[in-house]
Amino acid sequence: MARARYKTQSYHEFIGFQVAKPLLERAFQDTYSLELDKIFRDLDRALGTYRYTVSTLVPEMTKTAWAAKKKDIQQLEAGITQHNFIYRFSRASYHKEWDRNYDRPRAGARFLAWLFRILPKVGPLKALAFKVPTPEAEKLFLVSFNDTETRYRQLLVEAGKDQLEFRNETFDIGRPTRRGDYRIADETYDKLLERFRDPPDQMSSALRADILRFYGDAGEPASESARAVLSALKNAR
Repeated sequence: MARARYKTQSYHEFIGFQVAKPLLERAFQDTYSLELDKIFRDLDRALGTYRYTVSTLVPEMTKTAWAAKKKDIQQLEAGITQHNFIYRFSRASYHKEWDRNYDRPRAGARFLAWLFRILPKVGPLKALAFKVPTPEAEKLFLVSFNDTETRYRQLLVEAGKDQLEFRNETFDIGRPTRRGDYRIADETYDKLLERFRDPPDQMSSALRADILRFYGDAGEPASESARAVLSALKNAR
């Protein structure tokens, strides 16, 4: 935030808060062979909640950047003030531009957030204290951020040429997983299978191949419904 030195309106123009719902639905269908609106009880409200959350998160990030890097920001751009730097997007402005179809944190969550904010950060709460990264940590972050931006631009070019290919790997461990390698992946594949009926006729051939690769001979899903779908996939080969 401090490095970019965006003006207030730039956050709204550069980031934007619109979610491309039709594109998201097509991508989800292509990836999981499932309709996105069947996963959410209210897809529009879920997207609205996501959008509202981002619209409140960005202003908080600019406040933190100004508090932690005020001198650096002023050196980068002479004459900049707190009023010019901190992004403000009121709830009234949000409602005017978008709508009220979103969920806010409930009273209990807001109370806990307020409590954590005022309590002294000692003992078990010490981990909640905000610490400005050291120069060495900040340098590593900026190198990573620049590499990410460069890679993203390359992916956009590949997408434009219809040559985009992703390796099917788990980002948490950096390699393709098999059942038993990573508990969260195991649970996710099991839950995915539970979304299909037996036999899963609507499942794409690519997804079938990936599921069979994942399970291999390394055991079966935990639930009976997921085991039934996996059995149908194996028998259909």
